[in-house]
Amino acid sequence: DGKVNAVVFNPISNEDEYATVGDDMTIRVWNAKLNRTIRLSTPGMLPLKAVDWSSDGEELLIGCGEVDGIRSEGKLDYCFMILKSDDLSMVYTGKDSNHGISAVKYSPDNKSFACAYVNYKICIHDNSLDTKYKLISIANKHSAVITAIDFTVDSQWFQSMSFNNDKEEVICFATESGEPLTSSSQLKMLEWATNTCIC
Repeated sequence: DGKVNAVVFNPISNEDEYATVGDDMTIRVWNAKLNRTIRLSTPGMLPLKAVDWSSDGEELLIGCGEVDGIRSEGKLDYCFMILKSDDLSMVYTGKDSNHGISAVKYSPDNKSFACAYVNYKICIHDNSLDTKYKLISIANKHSAVITAIDFTVDSQWFQSMSFNNDKEEVICFATESGEPLTSSSQLKMLEWATNTCIC
């Protein structure tokens, strides 16, 4: 057994279905009404630190990492994995860094996704059909491990949160460029699809 690191609900199941990942290296899909596991997989024999469900309900994005600072060995170390949600079969694996992943997030339009690494960087990948999985930008302004990511409703911006000496830090970035948004008036106009980065 190992601790559960992340939980996400299926966005099209009316909260009847949710997925968990943990240090036991498993992803489990649960039926909330029956309170039991309905699908289970150990996709890479790695500790799983983060998970998100695509907005169409078809895929799960998983981030791998370390257990209590112990580095594992293998070609999938610190990768992100994309699984089909209906049978948990592997669709794709990728790797941006030799550091573990702390948070992952799909954009609302499913055309991109974010992977935050424990070296404080966030990598944005294309998820559209023409250039699927291509790295499109890197955001590198945090000074501590990122714990949460939110996209705007139009998927053009994302915000991320980290903690440094118990002080919260939330920064907004452009999805395509990874550049931070510095205009406070423009920031106030943004509409967020989720609100997990709350100070």
